[in-house]
Amino acid sequence: MKLTTQTAEVIIIGGGIMGASLAYHLAKRGCTDVLVLEKSESFGTGSTGKATGGFRTQFSTEINIQLSLLSLEKLKLFHSEIGIDSGYSPQGYLFLIEDEEKLNKIRAVRQFQIQCGLSDVVELSVSEIHKLQPFIDLNNIIGGVFCGSDGFINPMNILQGYTKKAKELGARFLQKCDCQSFEVLNNKIVTVSTSLGVFFAESFVNACGPWAADISKKAGLDLQVAPLKRQVAVLQEIDLLPSTLPMTIFLSDGFHFRVRNRQLLLLRSTIPETSNLFDTTVESNWLKTTHEIAKKRIPNLKHSTIDIMASWAGLYEMSPDNHAILGKSKLDNFYYINGSSGHGAMHSPALGQLLSEEILDGKASTINIHPLRPSRFDEGEPNLDLHLL
Repeated sequence: MKLTTQTAEVIIIGGGIMGASLAYHLAKRGCTDVLVLEKSESFGTGSTGKATGGFRTQFSTEINIQLSLLSLEKLKLFHSEIGIDSGYSPQGYLFLIEDEEKLNKIRAVRQFQIQCGLSDVVELSVSEIHKLQPFIDLNNIIGGVFCGSDGFINPMNILQGYTKKAKELGARFLQKCDCQSFEVLNNKIVTVSTSLGVFFAESFVNACGPWAADISKKAGLDLQVAPLKRQVAVLQEIDLLPSTLPMTIFLSDGFHFRVRNRQLLLLRSTIPETSNLFDTTVESNWLKTTHEIAKKRIPNLKHSTIDIMASWAGLYEMSPDNHAILGKSKLDNFYYINGSSGHGAMHSPALGQLLSEEILDGKASTINIHPLRPSRFDEGEPNLDLHLL
């Protein structure tokens, strides 16, 4: 393939849901000379295509609640604005609590959420939980919290919608374009060399998800983002539970489940068995243990079986404080939209808009993104999260 030299006003490295959202929001503001470089043959083959599609506003830090509320507003308008269904379905998130100490902490978090503008989060008694989620064993459950505006989205639809609309507005997307090195001069990136040629731009953006640290390293920067494997078990049987159920999470160990396309998905956060941070094989021990937990907590699954071939694993992009890293790096024209720590798909509408504001206006105006600034770790000011939700 002939190598080329091209220019753009903004080059975005990474064509997943973050890169697509940013490209659209820049183009919408009139910055149409945007070029998105994607190393894979097709878009969405990284973390976006592996996301299970949860959406929630129930967080325990103000900035994450604000990101969710802004994304929620945008998801509700997605079809009229973009022309594609985002898949947003407000079936709710139900958090189940098994000990009194944690229940009291969750009550305090709920009051904090209400102060932050999250008005529809409610505490539920065991009997109320049973009415909402009648398929689980409630023997050890003493209460729960539920938010009806939480629910589900379709990450690939959002990616495809933003990509299509950005292209219509003039943005360009290149596939099979692997970033190899940067030329840095006077604290600015001048060019990026890729497998398809050399590209000049006024501004560059790292939107590479779990691979973001490697891209930043090529620019001489240390970005504190690391991949973390998350696995999903899929049951062979269909229609074991109704598709209208909320995402249901046991706070004691993080086991949670949802119905998608008539199949039950089982999830549980654990430390991966392998030392290879980018490994995405599904672990047989994890499948077995997760299935056993599910059968104990959901009696209807007693005779169910795991569809090993349909089960999968993907990568979160973790930051040190489990919050996104958004804004200008130590280089004057290199920006981060990274480290969402498992919340990237749901927060992508908000983060794309906010970074477009910073790039074009010098400052995000819709939300104060100071808590997400890249320099916060060097300054010793990470976001303090109770890690309850």
